[in-house]
Amino acid sequence: MERGGIRYVRQNFWPLRKFQDLSDVNHQVRQWLKEVANQRIHAETRERPDDRLRQDCLRPLPAVLPDYRDSAEALVHKDIRLQFDGNRYCVPHRFVGQRLTVKADSYTVSVFQRYQEIVDYPRCWRRGQTLGAERFERPWPNTARPRSAPVPS
Repeated sequence: MERGGIRYVRQNFWPLRKFQDLSDVNHQVRQWLKEVANQRIHAETRERPDDRLRQDCLRPLPAVLPDYRDSAEALVHKDIRLQFDGNRYCVPHRFVGQRLTVKADSYTVSVFQRYQEIVDYPRCWRRGQTLGAERFERPWPNTARPRSAPVPS
């Protein structure tokens, strides 16, 4: 919906209305659309929305729906992390130094190399989080590793 459409709803539907629940909101808005909003002459098209949007005038949706997800390219740093939307996501080591595509919807963040999905994560809305480190960071060997070896004399 365009900014003007949102303003129209705010100014012409919401004021002075009371609702009992979501079902009541849906009932009232459907009635308002039928009796008021879709009967007016639209300022730009000079047509009633009911006439302009008749079922026989609408074209079918494309066979492949467009990808609606947020999309960005991100560089994989040496620490196997890439940054997206305020968080860091880990990927396998072989992608260090490459630019990968990150796509996100409300529930999932997916990382792609071209068209091949590499990994996906549940969407995290908190900021400053690192996700996937346990999946892709190499564990230290079981043997104790000395911090510094003594210098032979």
